[in-house]
Amino acid sequence: MIERLKSSAKGSVAVVVLGDVGRSPRMQYHALSLAEHGFHVSLVGLAGSSLIQALNPHIESNSVSVYRYKLPYSRSVGRLSYLFMLPVKMLLQAMFLVMTLFMTISKPTHVLVQTPPAIPVLPVAWLAARWHGAKFIVDWHNLGFTLLGLRFGTKHPLVRVYGWLERLFGRRANRCFTVSQQMTNWMLANFNIPGAVVLHDKPAPQFFPRSPAVSHTLFHRLNLVPGAHPPPDLPYISLTKETLEGPTLFTACGTDVKRLPDRPLLVVSGTSWTPDEDVDALIDGLAALDSQLDTDTLKVVCIITGMGPMREAGMAKIASLKLRSARIYSAWLTAEDYPALIGSADVGVSLHTSSSGVDLPMKILDMFGSGVPAISVHFKTITELVSKSTGIVLEPGINVADQLCETLAKMVADGRQPDSTLAKLRARVIAKYGDQTTMEGADRWRGNWAKVALPVFLDETKEKDE
Repeated sequence: MIERLKSSAKGSVAVVVLGDVGRSPRMQYHALSLAEHGFHVSLVGLAGSSLIQALNPHIESNSVSVYRYKLPYSRSVGRLSYLFMLPVKMLLQAMFLVMTLFMTISKPTHVLVQTPPAIPVLPVAWLAARWHGAKFIVDWHNLGFTLLGLRFGTKHPLVRVYGWLERLFGRRANRCFTVSQQMTNWMLANFNIPGAVVLHDKPAPQFFPRSPAVSHTLFHRLNLVPGAHPPPDLPYISLTKETLEGPTLFTACGTDVKRLPDRPLLVVSGTSWTPDEDVDALIDGLAALDSQLDTDTLKVVCIITGMGPMREAGMAKIASLKLRSARIYSAWLTAEDYPALIGSADVGVSLHTSSSGVDLPMKILDMFGSGVPAISVHFKTITELVSKSTGIVLEPGINVADQLCETLAKMVADGRQPDSTLAKLRARVIAKYGDQTTMEGADRWRGNWAKVALPVFLDETKEKDE
C-alpha cells in the first residue's frame, strides 16, 4: 500500500488521463502549474512515454505523485474485433481507476479529468469526486463521440450512447475547461453546459529556438549527414567526438557550429497517425514538390513525428517513393529531443482537420514556442490559433497536397533572405511567443494558466472551505 500524502494548504488535485500520460502534454502542464502554485498533485494514467523533465523536481519532492498502469498490448484491430475487445478494455480501465482514485491517492479537493476518452473515466472520476467530497473539473480536448464516429459512422448506436454519456457527465462537472472559444460555444448550444472556461493551449518553457550547436548534435544522432542513407524510420546512432566534428545536412563545425547558408528546408510535422490527420496529403505534396524541383540537390527534408494506428501504412508509402530533391522521414523522439527538433526546424505543417471542428492542434503551439511558423489545413476553429502573422492556413476546397507543394516550393525558391515570407513569419512568431531569453513576458502557458485556470481552482477551494 502506498502511503497517502497530506494535502497541501491549497489542496490536492487528482489529474486523470485515460491514456499514456507522457503523450498528454496539456495534462502534464496542468500538473506542473498546480505544483508550482502549491497544490499537491496525483497524476494518474497509462504507462508509456517519459514525462516532461520539468516535473522531476516536483516528483522528487513528493509534491507530484505519479500512478501509471499498463494495459495488455493490442494492435489496431478491425471494427468487429474492436467491438468485442472494448468491454474488456473498459472493465480493466475502470478497475484501475477505482483502485487508484478511491483507495490509493491522497484525498483530493479537486478531480481534474481529460476527455476524450470519456468512458469509463468520466463516470468513475465523478463518483470518486463525490466519494471524496471533491470538485469535479473536466478538461475538454475534443468531443469523444465525434472521434468514435470516424470509425463507426455518426449514426451508429455506440456513437450516440457515447455522446449521451459525455453530455450527462459533462453537465455534472463543477467546472469545465475547453481548448477553444468555438468549443465553449458548442458546449452551451449542444450539451447545455454554461460557463466553460476557455483555456487556450500555449507554448511550454521547453519549446524555444535551438542553437546551432544543439541542432548539430541532434542531427548527428539521427544520422542526417552528407552521404548517409538512413531508413525512413530514423534510428538513433551512437556519437563520438570525431563524429561531431563532421558536418550534417544543415550544419558545419569549425571554431564553432554554424548553420549552412544553403542547407535544405527542414519541415516538421507531428501526427498521431489517425483519420483526422491527412498525412497522405503531406507525403503526396512532397512527392509532387520533388518532381517539380527536378534536381539531384537536396532541397527539402521533412521529419514526421508521432505514433498511431495508420503509421505502418504511411511508412510503407514513404519507403516506396523514389525521391531525389526531397527526403521524408519519421522519428519517435525522446521527450528532450522532440522540442530540440522543433526548435531546429524552418517551418511546421499541421494536418489536423478536427473530427468535431471545434478543437485545436496543440502541436502548432510547440512550433510557435520554438519560433517556427506553421502551415495548417483549414477548419473553422483554426483562425483562433493561426493568423497571417504567424503562419499560413490553406484554402478550403482546394487539394491539400497541391497547396502544400506550391507553398513549400515558394519557400525553397525564396531562400533565407531577410525579406522572404518565411523570415518575416519567423520574426513575428518570436515577437509574440518569445525565445529562451524573452519567454517570461511572452504569450506562454505558465502566465496564461495562472490568469485563466488558477482562479478556477482557488474559487472552488474557497467555495469548499466555506
